[in-house]
Amino acid sequence: MISRILSIATVTFLTFSLILFPAFVAASNFSTDNPEERTEYLHKQITELLNDIDDSLGEESLKIAQVKEFIKELIDLSSERNSYNMQSAKARHQRKGYDLKAEYDDCAKLHNNQLIDRLHRLVDNHHSIGYREARYEMFAKHDNFDGYVECVYTGRMVKTEKIPKPSNMNCEHTWPQSQGATGIARTDMHHLFPTDSKSNSQRGSLPFGPADIPTWSEGGSSRGDDSFEVRKVNRGNTARAKFYFSVRYGKRIGSEEEKTLKQWHNEDPVDDAERARNTAIEQTQKNRNPFIDHPEFVGQISDF
Repeated sequence: MISRILSIATVTFLTFSLILFPAFVAASNFSTDNPEERTEYLHKQITELLNDIDDSLGEESLKIAQVKEFIKELIDLSSERNSYNMQSAKARHQRKGYDLKAEYDDCAKLHNNQLIDRLHRLVDNHHSIGYREARYEMFAKHDNFDGYVECVYTGRMVKTEKIPKPSNMNCEHTWPQSQGATGIARTDMHHLFPTDSKSNSQRGSLPFGPADIPTWSEGGSSRGDDSFEVRKVNRGNTARAKFYFSVRYGKRIGSEEEKTLKQWHNEDPVDDAERARNTAIEQTQKNRNPFIDHPEFVGQISDF
């Protein structure tokens, strides 16, 4: 019992002394009047410090995964609330008055920025249901089959009918929160997937790419020094999620990562399960991932 208490105390001390205090000091030195930029900067500092000490804690690393999940929710709460309120003013419950098939037909003639702009119009201002509800929809409905949820990175199965404990199964943000998935972007189910807590921690905020000399591997996924390689069965899904996010939120993808993602997109084509998930998410948040509906659009964009 005493050793258990000391163990918890050690993690708590490390969290506040090595993570939170330096992060808040860094944030105090970051000068900006924009609260969202300040929030994003603070979150990035905390995440980087957590990743630095994660590997050194051994069996305590799952507690760090829990701390990371709670800090993510705490830091983004204000930003998410503000974004959600702004959406209300834009009548988020109403679908835009467009014919999706006609819009897609028009997109067939467009390339690069023209196509990006048109697709952005189709997916913008979706109905955000909040982070907790988005996780519930994912774990209990969209990615739950016969009472089990599968980690997209390792294939580990978890039996659940609700949001699992963070120490067991996490919500993976395919586009990392520390790189801009804040506010309503944090709740966007088109880039959220269930992941085993350990693999979630191993990926961190690394870009996707080949892990030539793996420092960790499980279930077909592996981590290298500066990239994370997804198992073959989910590579295309991962790529299309990042392409969607890039178009939806105006975020750039690095050239090397984009090269890998396009390769994964071609190697792992859209299947019926991915199409069904796209439709299920549309019913909840009122927009679709166009790169699932029309995979050929990826080839019409030379630079995401």
